[in-house]
Amino acid sequence: TGKTAAFALPILERIDPKSKAVQALILTPTRELALQVSQSIQGFKATPSIHVLPIYGGQSIERQISQLRRGAQIVVGTPGRVLDLLSRGVLVLDQLFCFVLDEADEMLNMGFIPDVRQILTRVPETRQTAFFSATMPPEIYKLTKQFLKSPTTISIKQTQAAPTRI
Repeated sequence: TGKTAAFALPILERIDPKSKAVQALILTPTRELALQVSQSIQGFKATPSIHVLPIYGGQSIERQISQLRRGAQIVVGTPGRVLDLLSRGVLVLDQLFCFVLDEADEMLNMGFIPDVRQILTRVPETRQTAFFSATMPPEIYKLTKQFLKSPTTISIKQTQAAPTRI
């Protein structure tokens, strides 16, 4: 659908490849989506020195800690593992310029909104924030009002054309 490209390409344009600090955090509800998004970003990047790191449960946390210490400008992770690495002081977000919440409605369905709120309190005030959601339930709308500044909502409606052949 191009959704990943919609947020990944602008992020890649702004990344400082000379800095090893985390500059963008993309939060996804599942490890499968974290891997898919990070692989897509790997395919989009033109600069080999930009490192994209997927972090999620079910993989060795020591390996992820080691990779974070070596440097990763873009982190794609699940809420639980992101919180774990934040609490250990290994994931440092003081250089973050962009935060993306991918599939916000799925985060709600899976019960991750309290974790998302906690993560959002740990990111710099000056970051750009983008929420992507197939639907806009009241809890997600409330989250946008609390954490976004001057948000713009973009709604895309599918055409309801009947198929010409079945």
